[in-house]
Amino acid sequence: MLPRSTANPDAVFASAVSFAVADSDQAILACHSLMQALRPRLADAQAFLAQVRRMQTQAYVLMAAWRQEAKAGATAELAQQPLALAAYRISETLLYGPYLYVDDLVTSPALRGQGLGHALLQHIFALAHAQGLNRVVLDTRLDNLAAQRFYQRAGMQAQAMRFSLSLRAELKE
Repeated sequence: MLPRSTANPDAVFASAVSFAVADSDQAILACHSLMQALRPRLADAQAFLAQVRRMQTQAYVLMAAWRQEAKAGATAELAQQPLALAAYRISETLLYGPYLYVDDLVTSPALRGQGLGHALLQHIFALAHAQGLNRVVLDTRLDNLAAQRFYQRAGMQAQAMRFSLSLRAELKE
């Protein structure tokens, strides 16, 4: 069973897509292959489910853009696959106060450039605004210029550089 819709996107996809939290095991598992496109190390679907469930105890939310109905000739299975994902959590720091952090944002490769990622990001902005949060924050790799342009077009500004040290070789991405 797919999750209940929380809103319809305000884009060309409005009649065919709804945004909803993936909160059932079936919905989370349906997100696995698309998330794996962004995070290749997530090879095992059951391990992905277990990790998402652990992270949900830490305020992690997996939001998906779902096809509302199968198009003519499309299978029911295709209709149940997410078209785009945004994973986020609400947090608070001394630097930002209360804010929404986007962990992951990915659109199906076949649908990139059609406005779905933008609609999903705008939906995230609206959620943060409705909850009275101060800002939306995310990270992107320094070499991911296409993503940087995408975020800038959405009104986001580069404001920091994150430093990290990988302590385990298998986590390097």
